[in-house]
Amino acid sequence: MFNLYRKEIGLLAVLCCLSFGVFAQEYDRQSRNFLEFINKRYYFGLALGYNSTRYKILHSDEFILNDSFLVNDSKVSPGFNVGIITNMKLGNNLDLRFIPTFTFGDRTLSYLKTDGSTFDQKLET
Repeated sequence: MFNLYRKEIGLLAVLCCLSFGVFAQEYDRQSRNFLEFINKRYYFGLALGYNSTRYKILHSDEFILNDSFLVNDSKVSPGFNVGIITNMKLGNNLDLRFIPTFTFGDRTLSYLKTDGSTFDQKLET
């Protein structure tokens, strides 16, 4: 088993050894960079995001006995999120953050009829 993963284990060992020399920058309170930002108690921002939505469909016994449709499925549909970030500093290492977000997207249901035709139904959310 070791012979199969010899290259991967060797590469992982080299990367682990190289990472011991890495140090983060020290935080200097006297620095002039972002001094106005550091002293603010409240600040706001904007959050943008991408999502994909779909329904999880569970068929009942009535659907199985239905003679009009063979398949009812949900397609993956894209959407986006828009939010406002509100941050309040409670201490040097403690923040309280509130992010109300609006999510926009459509869900699409796809139906396959017994005659072989298909149609889609879009549901706005």
